Amino acid sequence: MTTVSTIPNIDINAMEQQIQARDSKRRRLAEEKSKPYDFVITIAPQTLYTLVSTLKNLLNRVTINVVKKETGFRGISCDSASPGMTCMVKSRLACTVDINPALNDGIRTEFIVHVAEFADVIKECLNKGTQTIEILRYQGSDKLTIDCPNAVPRDVMHLRTLMQHPEDNRLEKLKVYLQIQIGLHELKSFCASCVKFKAETVSIAIKEKSVPNSDQKSTYIVLGFQSDSLSRSMRFPTTIDTNEQGLSQAVCEHQDRVSVEDLEDYTVVYQENFAVEFLNQFFKSIDRNNIWMNLIQNGPMIMHYSLGNETSYMRLIVAPKSEEE
Repeated sequence: MTTVSTIPNIDINAMEQQIQARDSKRRRLAEEKSKPYDFVITIAPQTLYTLVSTLKNLLNRVTINVVKKETGFRGISCDSASPGMTCMVKSRLACTVDINPALNDGIRTEFIVHVAEFADVIKECLNKGTQTIEILRYQGSDKLTIDCPNAVPRDVMHLRTLMQHPEDNRLEKLKVYLQIQIGLHELKSFCASCVKFKAETVSIAIKEKSVPNSDQKSTYIVLGFQSDSLSRSMRFPTTIDTNEQGLSQAVCEHQDRVSVEDLEDYTVVYQENFAVEFLNQFFKSIDRNNIWMNLIQNGPMIMHYSLGNETSYMRLIVAPKSEEE
């Protein structure tokens, strides 16, 4: 018995339409690439996602500054505040940028995005496994083009931007009273406990006492919170030193030799309460290394978290809460 194979019917019109659509897309992409741009950012998506996912926890929209040359920094920065100005986020991320010379002499420009949408797009890029992405805005466009050049297949996304004129929320220079280095895991766990027991604020205090027959002082950093069901404190002995820039710095230690009763005799030289909500949201997307707390007398606290080098960081600025609030 002989088997006869049949040739399937081929829809020539459908094939021609597919070829025309593919050629049209190629021409459109080629035309896009030849358009003049406002800026091009080349960046690692993993570090960018750490930044924007933290911003997403605190803010609805952000202004991203694209900086090509400013006091030795090149990359992107963010300086945005919550609607009630109760917290502010300041960050820098070093990366490769190129800005059209026609825009502010090619030194600096900006764009505004819904940060949750931006974070979702960067997460999509991460899922592609690409090591670098390009973020660019063509002249006259109100959208960002996000290109994953190493993805297979090639993936390009377009994200809307907001055109409102951003408010300038840049921080004035503040006089820091003390910089404290503390383990992120310890601070993050303490704030999580504060939320768990429904306390609204975390207290940060500096206590000190003169050492007999010495010019030195015994100093403690004390974290605390109080709710309807629980009061808790965590304390760290420390030594305050002055760095090359003249700033007072302290590192939280763990070798504690002072009893709880003896600590009551110490003098409180600094104490403020801060909303745990903002701290807890800031810590959600970061989970390693140390963090710096910059304390300012009668002013905000600045949390400083490094993103891998001296020019890349995130900062959360939180106003203290008064007892009346």
